[in-house]
Amino acid sequence: MNEENKKWEWFIYKSKNISLDLKDLFWFTDKELSFFSLSKRKRYKKIEIPKKNWDVRKLYSPVYKLKWAQRKVLKEIIYPNIWENLIEGVTWFIPWKSIVDNANYHVWKRYLLKLDIKDFFPSVTQDRVFALFRTLYEFDYSTSMYLSWICCYNNQLPQWAPTSPMLANLVARFLDYRVLGLIKKYNEREWLNLTYSRYADDLTFSFDKNMKINLFIGYIIELMLEEWFFPNYDKISLISSGKQQRVTWVVVNSHSSVWRKYFKKYKSLFYNIQKTGFREEMIRWNQKNPDNKYTKVEDFKQYLSWIMSFIFSVSPDYHERLLKYELKF
Repeated sequence: MNEENKKWEWFIYKSKNISLDLKDLFWFTDKELSFFSLSKRKRYKKIEIPKKNWDVRKLYSPVYKLKWAQRKVLKEIIYPNIWENLIEGVTWFIPWKSIVDNANYHVWKRYLLKLDIKDFFPSVTQDRVFALFRTLYEFDYSTSMYLSWICCYNNQLPQWAPTSPMLANLVARFLDYRVLGLIKKYNEREWLNLTYSRYADDLTFSFDKNMKINLFIGYIIELMLEEWFFPNYDKISLISSGKQQRVTWVVVNSHSSVWRKYFKKYKSLFYNIQKTGFREEMIRWNQKNPDNKYTKVEDFKQYLSWIMSFIFSVSPDYHERLLKYELKF
């Protein structure tokens, strides 16, 4: 038996082995316990969303009772134990953080480097989720296995399950720690003011001095592969301060702000709504945006209300200029 197997054997028999009463936790019957763990039918609804590259994004939304159980897992098991395990630079799905917090790490930097993890959710397999509950939360074998069944589908994290984002964050925490270790070495060797943050599958780096960027990217990719995450080579980009630098839809060249082109688009839309009304503009919107159509005025208003909230969170001055249209969402 090799050394790794010995460690695993020791862990199985010497850990706390916490056991949960799953029927009591989820209020499931024996039949429901069996169905939601072993059945592969009628647990999820498949949703297909077209991408800009003509591909299709496949999402799986859990049925109501399963989603309710996953929310219980998220609230009562996952959330109470995450804060000491995630680095500060992780901002995705953290209740008090947003895309603005992610962008603020990279304001007023000379260079911005962006990398992307390919197929982030499918990369987090059920085995990895089982190991997470087994090691981090110290549940016994059967409890860990059942929780991994509850949270996974087709041997991976389903993209619309409430538990998936935080479980993905926790599985990726080793990558985050290793990247921080590498950054610390770079900053100690020469003062680069090198900063790192991660929002879901987007890894963002910013720094103030020239360095051997290809070598650095190679190190990051090596760390990703060692942690069983695969880089999307098409989305690697390096942006200097002479061009517009955007992090999670927020411009960060001098301060966090909404993309000016984005602001002008909605300013024009709100002006037209004031002149012609919501319904007429919704029809025009549907003609210009076939991938994002609305059939009800109320849904269109709700979308615009979300846009106003986003602009307010990033650029309150732009929000103030839009308020003059006095549109009632």
